Amino acid sequence: MKDQEVDVEKFLFTKTIVIFDGVCNVCNGSVDFLLRHDSHNQLMFGSFQQQNVAELLRGFGVDTEPTTMYVLQRGLLFFESTAVLKIVRVLPYPWKLFYSAIIIPPFVRNSLYRFIARNRYRWFGKRDSCRLASAEEREKFL
Repeated sequence: MKDQEVDVEKFLFTKTIVIFDGVCNVCNGSVDFLLRHDSHNQLMFGSFQQQNVAELLRGFGVDTEPTTMYVLQRGLLFFESTAVLKIVRVLPYPWKLFYSAIIIPPFVRNSLYRFIARNRYRWFGKRDSCRLASAEEREKFL
């Protein structure tokens, strides 16, 4: 079955787009968590390994291996801890309370984020292939 091409542009200003490493177990676990808690249907997902997502990132000047999660929100690109905080901000209560961590200086938040990101494969493992969306989830994936 061939993947259906999705017009990413139409979601750039209406949804929060979460771009994740499709082979990372912690990233996939995070996507599963977000799918369960996105009760207001604010999030869409795409993996670095998808061609249309890679092209979208290149348009923002990103042409690297996945070392961080990215969030596209209202046409702006966020990464590292700020991306995570942008995600929790659109989740329902009580999860959105974590957005209060925005007051922590970025150099502190991002140092912790980078430490976890550098060790994510060693601590949580890596899949042999990208995550496939179930039939119920497909409308949430680019």
